[in-house]
Amino acid sequence: MPPSVLICPKCPTTQVADAQHVSQNTLYDWAVTITCSKCWYQWNACSLCTATVRKPLESQGSMYSHNYKKHNNSKKRRTEEQNKCDDVSQCSSEDDVQKNIQSLLPPTFEHFSGNNNYNYFINQHRGNMGGAYLVGKSVFKLNKLSSELDPTEVEMHLDIAALICTMTRGQRDRFAAILNNVANVAISHHCSTNRSTNEWATVIPRTPALIRSLYVEGKDALLPNVP
Repeated sequence: MPPSVLICPKCPTTQVADAQHVSQNTLYDWAVTITCSKCWYQWNACSLCTATVRKPLESQGSMYSHNYKKHNNSKKRRTEEQNKCDDVSQCSSEDDVQKNIQSLLPPTFEHFSGNNNYNYFINQHRGNMGGAYLVGKSVFKLNKLSSELDPTEVEMHLDIAALICTMTRGQRDRFAAILNNVANVAISHHCSTNRSTNEWATVIPRTPALIRSLYVEGKDALLPNVP
């Protein structure tokens, strides 16, 4: 194979794969799967078209296209080779060994379409940081803040996002106004130093039980007393 297909497409510095990290592709008999020992990114290369293919095959689409153009009868050849195998149990054993080897390799994410999917799942794999990646990208427009964000804040934004998925546009606008009022009341409570003037400061409901008692159930709750 040309050296160019052995160079990791993702590493900023030149990282050439060694023989230890090259394995037979499980889908196409003409292809080998290469794993970068530094970032664990995986790509494929053709082991037969050494003179014509000088770029790595990184997506399933490129693999399918190359197979269709260059090796359209490879499936037939594979079937013929399998038919020549006299010892069926030995073939099955070799397949099991190959599957076990593949299962020991670090997971690969190139089969996910789009950078957003790739970034989410690779952050999720590297420490359950998929949600933090989404929040960092949403709030700060940056992709590499997963480990810098407070987990409590991440959970808050994810809960808000899950809730507004069930709302209409008008309900979302109303919810934004409620959050603004809650923030203002919390700031007012925090900044107030004169206890006598803050004697009748209301409580911010923070538990399901308090929401139920303040607004829904009981003779003094708000909703049952609405005329």
